[in-house]
Amino acid sequence: MPNSKNIIWSIIAGLLGGALFSMMMKGGLSAMIGLCLSPLPVIMAGLSIGFIGATIASAAGLLLLSILTFGEATVIYFAWDIAPSLLLVYLALKHRTQNKGTVWYPIGYMLSWLSLLTAGIALLTILAIVAALDTAIASTVSNTAAEITATPV
Repeated sequence: MPNSKNIIWSIIAGLLGGALFSMMMKGGLSAMIGLCLSPLPVIMAGLSIGFIGATIASAAGLLLLSILTFGEATVIYFAWDIAPSLLLVYLALKHRTQNKGTVWYPIGYMLSWLSLLTAGIALLTILAIVAALDTAIASTVSNTAAEITATPV
């Protein structure tokens, strides 16, 4: 269990990660830099304090982002930054003790899990876009059909 000093550092890291992600709303070069750096505070809190520190940082970042964006970008922040960061911290801290010493979770396996998570998020994003386009196409076709049938000859 982290002490109060570690909890404060975790909250600061989470707020920093949420603020970096919220730079995406501004657009431009600063948005890309903020988007690339936004998972790092959560990962650093997790690797230095532990998985509980990463969870506290994640909660603080999600809370800040839900206040700043009124909940619009919170789901995207969770899917793009928080879930991969928590998975990476969990796997990086996973270890076992053997006769030769401590054996940590292999890096290749961590990358494999991150790749699978990224593929799943990409698939869900594509399905959401297709579903949105499907309703947009259907409404456009019905509006066009209504205009054609309502036009006097």
